[in-house]
Parts: sequence; structure tokens; C-alpha cells
Amino acid sequence: MVEKDVYIRELNCEACERLVERIAIRHSVKLEDVDFSQKRARLSGETSQMEAMAQELENMGYSTSFERVPRSGKGKMRLFNFIKGSIFGEENYQAESKGVELLVYTFVLLALATIALGFLGILSPQYMGYSFLSLISIVMIMPVAYQVEAFRDSFTHMNGMMIGMTIGMSAGFLAGAVIGATNGMFMGSVYGMLIGMAAGAYLGYCCGIMGVLEGMMGGLMAGTMGAMLSVMMVFDNLNFFLPILLASLAFIMFGLSYMIHKENLGFKPEKVPIWNFLALSILVHIATIIVMVYGPKSAAVLVG
Repeated sequence: MVEKDVYIRELNCEACERLVERIAIRHSVKLEDVDFSQKRARLSGETSQMEAMAQELENMGYSTSFERVPRSGKGKMRLFNFIKGSIFGEENYQAESKGVELLVYTFVLLALATIALGFLGILSPQYMGYSFLSLISIVMIMPVAYQVEAFRDSFTHMNGMMIGMTIGMSAGFLAGAVIGATNGMFMGSVYGMLIGMAAGAYLGYCCGIMGVLEGMMGGLMAGTMGAMLSVMMVFDNLNFFLPILLASLAFIMFGLSYMIHKENLGFKPEKVPIWNFLALSILVHIATIIVMVYGPKSAAVLVG
């Protein structure tokens, strides 16, 4: 048994420490101490096992050295590996790969259903456009929801605050904006609040009551703000702004997905069926269309 210091350029926080400790245990190495300011982790064990541990961290996209802090990091490579691994289902990306699979299934199924409703005359051309905006918002949130479920027992409370708030605000804002554009501020606010609070609370639950409350508060605020935005911009290029808003929130969802992956490196995800999330996507989309077409409308609504 020997003691050695391994320097890890990306050793910045407690989540990194948790990862290093998990990998150390896997290689029968003990983590003795961590110094974030010096990017140093002190290990004890067999030299060969420490080297194997460092190599596994390297394979995950971390920069390691037993001599000094590596001069360049692997952040860009780690992000590239995340995208590639999620698409092609490589090792350490099983949950993310299933999320991509869910995304494809959800988009195809909901798109076909929406187009069919258009042919049947239930959705007018304007309603079709807003239905697709709602569809895309559901499609981009569901893979992250799957990730959260797959790693439900592995999150810290800080993760839960971020997950609950981000999902609650994203779901609530988009739902409120879409229904606000077609039905007015009252229905948009109520529907956005319900969707945002439900999504935020359910996904924030991975980290206890704090995550639940953060998610509900995010949905409450964002649902009303989304509806308000649509009503205020109804004469000011609203239909051009909503796709921009959707693209911005899609980027945030991608970042959240990457954070979830990074925070749970070393944990094995649970095998969660994607069909539950597919069924939930269908229910939410149908509910949105019903409210959109048959729900009460304010006097100021122009879509019909």
C-alpha cells in the first residue's frame, strides 16, 4: 500500500469528489483527501490500481496526472463524447441513449397524430402551428425526464433544485405561451401553471421536498409569464418569437441533460421503460389540443 497524489484538472466541486470516490472504490483504492484549490486527490492503494483508476477517469473525459495539474482540459472532448455516446448508445451513456430513443418515438407519434387531426378538420392551420410548438416542447423535455427517473436515487439536493426549477419553468412557460396565444391570458396562465408545477414537482421529487418546492415555484411563475408574453406580443411578431423561445429553451434542456450525465458519472442508471413516458407525452399533447380548441377564449384572442 502506497500513498499518491493524482491531479485532476476538472476537480472543482463535491460532485467531482463523489465521482472520484466511486471510481476509487471500484479499483480498490481509498480516497484519503481532496483539495479543490490544488486540483489534487490523495489516494492510497496499489500503484497499478491507482493507474487503472486514473485511466478510467481519462476515458470519461477527465484530465489526470500523477505529477502536476494537467495544463489543458478535456471539456470539449467530454461534450463531444456525450453527444456521440447519447446518439450511438455507447458505454456510460445508456440513460442518455434511451432518452434519444424516446425523443424519436415521441416526435414521430405525436407529429402523425397532429397531422391526422389537421386532415380531419379538428385543427385549423393556425392551430396546427401552435400544436407543433407544443409537441416540440414535450419532445425536448421528455428525454431529460427519463434521465432523472433513471438516476433518481443518485442526485444531491443541489441537483434537485436545478432540475425542479429548470423543468418547472420550461414546461410552464411553453405551455402558458402556447395556450395564451390561442385562448388568452386566463387559460394560458392556468394551464401553464398546472403543467409547470406538475412537471417541476414530479422531477424535483428526486431530491426531496426542496426539489419539489423549487419545481412548483418555477412552474407557478413561468406559467403566468408565458401567457402574459403571448398576450403582450400578439401584435408584435409573436409567431416569429415563439420558435426562438423554443430553440433557446431546447439549448437549456441540452445543458441540463449534460449536467445530469456529468453529475452521475460512475452511477449505473436504472432500467426504466420508455413507454410510460411515451404514454404521458400523448396525454399531455391531447390535453393541450383539447384546451386549445375547445377551452374558453378571451375576447382579445385572434386565433380561431
